[in-house]
This record gives sequence, structure tokens and C-alpha cells, in this order.
Amino acid sequence: LPDELFTAFLKMTALDLHENELAGTLGREMASMVELEDLYLNGNSFEGQLPDNIGALRNLQNLNVHDNEFDGPIPASIGELEKLRELGMFNNKFSGRIPLSIGRLKGLIALYLESNQLTGNIPPVIGQLTALEDIRLRNNTLNGPIPTELGELRELRTLYLDTNELSGAIPTELGALYKLDDLQMYENGLKGKLPVELAFLSGLTTLYLDSNGFTGSLPEEFGEMHALEELYISSNKFTGQLPATIRGMKSLKYFRGSDNEFEGNIPTDIGKLLKLEYLMLDSNQFTGNPPIELGELKELKAVHLHENNLSGEVPESVCNLMNSFFLNDLQADCEDDIICACCTMCH
Repeated sequence: LPDELFTAFLKMTALDLHENELAGTLGREMASMVELEDLYLNGNSFEGQLPDNIGALRNLQNLNVHDNEFDGPIPASIGELEKLRELGMFNNKFSGRIPLSIGRLKGLIALYLESNQLTGNIPPVIGQLTALEDIRLRNNTLNGPIPTELGELRELRTLYLDTNELSGAIPTELGALYKLDDLQMYENGLKGKLPVELAFLSGLTTLYLDSNGFTGSLPEEFGEMHALEELYISSNKFTGQLPATIRGMKSLKYFRGSDNEFEGNIPTDIGKLLKLEYLMLDSNQFTGNPPIELGELKELKAVHLHENNLSGEVPESVCNLMNSFFLNDLQADCEDDIICACCTMCH
């Protein structure tokens, strides 16, 4: 962009150049547009570092530079944009740590830093940004524990921390995020038992915890999560039986619990999840017969029961779903351990 663009329109309050096939770097002259409130440069091919004096744009409320080729550190001066409400920097090549100065953005509602090359810990100062409704830090190389301070963000509705290198347990403090709708932490190095406090998130519809190192059983209290539609807990180290209280998850559509160490019978109460579409329980240690109550789930599209220790026969009521309803993917250990007249794949 020519420097004259920034110096010739000093009173401009909005600059929207998104998706224009623009390229090149941004000069320090951009900071001359001190009246600017909205800056949209997203969806271009800009590269290089953001000017380190970007903090001079004190009136900026929306800064969107996502989907470019920017690299280098996020400027510390970004903390001077104290009127900022939305910060969109995702899908770039930003590297280094998230600057501590971000804790000064008290009016920030949306923080989008996903799909960069950010490293280091999640700064606990983010917990001071109590207006935040949406945090997306996924697909970076962030490490260390999840800050307990995130539990102070009582307006938060979306929290994406997945695909990083985070470690430790899920803080119990997250159970205070009563407005949370979507929580995704998959593909990290998280461990420990699931805190029962997550069951306090009565409005949660999506919970993705797969591909971590969680242990223990699925808390009985999770049956209180009546709004939950998607529960992904596969590829962990969960043990014990699935609790009968799972029947309380009346809104559940997707349940992926494969590749764990669950044992005992598949609870008959799972037949009360009448909205269930996908049931993935393969690669566990379940025993006994597949429950006849599975035939009550008229919305089922896929059921995976293979690589368990099940015996007996897949109930006729389940096979009837193949003929009359939506079920088109039914897999079990019918080559050796179980009889299945209607499986689409035998293992």
C-alpha cells in the first residue's frame, strides 16, 4: 500500500480493503490515521511484520488482518488500542509469545489468534478482559497450563484452545463460565480427571476433549448437561463404566468415546438419547450384549461397536433401523465375537 494512502486521509474513520488481492508490507505511516476506528485488511497477501507503532491508532475498535502472510511478533504496542473490541489476526504466520500488554484491552469482545505460530504460555492477564465473549487460540504451539484466570471471563461463549501443546488438568474454575456454549480443547497434552464443575455449564452445546491424556471415569454429573449436542472424548485414557446418568443428555447428537478403556456393559439408558445420530464406542473394553434399547434411537446414522469384548448378537431392533430409518454405518466384531446380520462392516 502506498504511504500516501495513510497520510492523505488523516480524518478517515474506516478503511476496508478486504479480499482485494493486495500484497506487500505495511509501513509505519499507517499510524498517522489517528481517527481510524475500523481497519479491515483481511483476505489479502500482505506480508512482513505489523508496524510496531500500531498502538498510535488509539481510536481503533475493529482490527482485522486475518488471512494474510504477516509474520514476526504481535507488536506490544497493540495494548495501547484500549478501545478495541475485535482483534482478528488468525491464519497468518505470527510467532513468539502473546504480548502481556494485551491485558490492557478491557473492552475486547473477540480475540482471534488461531492458526499462527505462537508459542509460550497463555497469558493469565487475558483473565482481566472480562468483556470477552469469544477466544480462539487454536492451532498454534502454545504450551503450559490453562490459566485459572480464564474462569473470570463470565461473558465468554466460545473458547477454542485445541491443537496446541497445553498440559496439566482442566481448571475447575472454568465451571464458572455459565454462558459458555462451545468449548474445544482437543489435540493437546492435557491430563487428569475431568472436573465435575464442567457439568455446571448448563448452556454448553459442544465439548471436544479428544486426543489428550485424560484419565478416570466420565463424571455422573455430566448427565446434567441437558443442552449438550456434541461430546467428543475419544483417544484418551478414560476408564470405568459409562454412567447411567448419560440419559440426562437429552440433546446429544454426537457421542464419540472411542479409543479409551471404558468397560462393563453399554448402559441401557443410552436408549433414551432420542436425538443421537452418531455413537462411536469402538476400541474400548465393553462387555456383554449390545443393548436392545439402541433400537429406540430412530435418528441414528452411524454406530461403531468394534474392537471391544462384546458378545451375543446385535439386536434385531438395531437392524430394523437399517431398513426403515437413517442408519447406514454399523460396525461390530462380527468376524469373531458377535453375531450381526446387518452390519455394514465386520472387524
